[in-house]
Amino acid sequence: MGLKDSPLVPYNQKLVAILDDQEKADMLYNDLPDSKGGKVIGTDIARELLPEYAASREGKIELTNATIRGAKEYARDRLWREIENRNGREKLMFTAGGVAAGKSTVVTDELVGIHDLVFDGTLRETEWAIKTIDKALEKGWDVTINYIQRPIDLVIQGVIDRAQTGGRWGPISPLPDIHKSAQKSILEISKHFKGNQAVDIKLWFNGGESRTTPPKQISFQDIDKNGQYSYDFNHDSREEEATKRSERQSDLERFRTESRQSVVTRFTAAVESGSYSREILTRLAQGDAELEGILKNSSKGQK
Repeated sequence: MGLKDSPLVPYNQKLVAILDDQEKADMLYNDLPDSKGGKVIGTDIARELLPEYAASREGKIELTNATIRGAKEYARDRLWREIENRNGREKLMFTAGGVAAGKSTVVTDELVGIHDLVFDGTLRETEWAIKTIDKALEKGWDVTINYIQRPIDLVIQGVIDRAQTGGRWGPISPLPDIHKSAQKSILEISKHFKGNQAVDIKLWFNGGESRTTPPKQISFQDIDKNGQYSYDFNHDSREEEATKRSERQSDLERFRTESRQSVVTRFTAAVESGSYSREILTRLAQGDAELEGILKNSSKGQK
C-alpha cells in the first residue's frame, strides 16, 4: 500500500492543517496539561494536538506513525521561536538520551519549575543540537542538558510496557542504535561546548527496574570509550571470555550482538507471557523478520 492510499493520510492532513494555523496551534498546545502552559516543548506532547490521537489508547496505537513528522516539526519550530523571543527568560533545559531512558526520573516537576523553557528530546542529531544550543547562547539563554542513560534490556521492556499501557509505540529493533547514537552525540556536544560556562551538562544512569530506584549521576569518563557505561566497551566480567571475544569482534559488533540478544529475549518473553495484545506485539515487531516470526509461531499474545 502506497502512502497516498494509506488510511492514515486524512489524519496526517488534519494535523498539518491544525499546525498551519500557528497562532491557534500555539494556543491549543499551551492548553495541553503536559506542556505546562507552553513551558515544556516536545514531539510526544505535540502529537496530542490531533484530537483522534489524544482521545484514547486506541487512537494512540492507530495514529502513532501518522503524528510523528508533523509533531516533530512543530516542536522544533516552536523551540526556535521561543529561543528567538526570550522576553526576559534565562534558563533553558534540554533532555537527552534514547527513547524510554526514563527521563521523568530526573526531570521532575520541581526541576521543570526552576527553568523558563524545557525541550524534551534525545539530542541524538548532533548537528541540529549544536546549532540550536548555539542559537540559544547567542540570544542570551543559560543552557542545562540532562542526559539520561538506561541499560538496553530495560529500555526494551519499558517500550513494550508503555505501548501496552498507553498505546504509543515504535518498532523495538532500532532502539539499541538510537541509544548508542544519543550517547555518541552527548559526548560530541560536550566537547563542542567544553569550557563554556553558560552550558551545564549533567549525566545520569537510570539502572532501576522501576521508578522507585533513583538514578545516579555519572561522569563523561563513564560513557566515553572504555567507560563503565560506554556502548563502545565490553563489560563482561569474565575477562578471559571477553578477551577471546574481542579478538573476533569489534566494539560495535559486540554492542550489536549483545543488544540484539536483549531485543529478542525481552520480546520473546512478552509474547510468551500472554500479557500483551497481539496488535501491540505486531507493531513492536514491525520490520523485523525474526521478531515477526517469533510472534507468528506463538499462540500467545492474544490478550
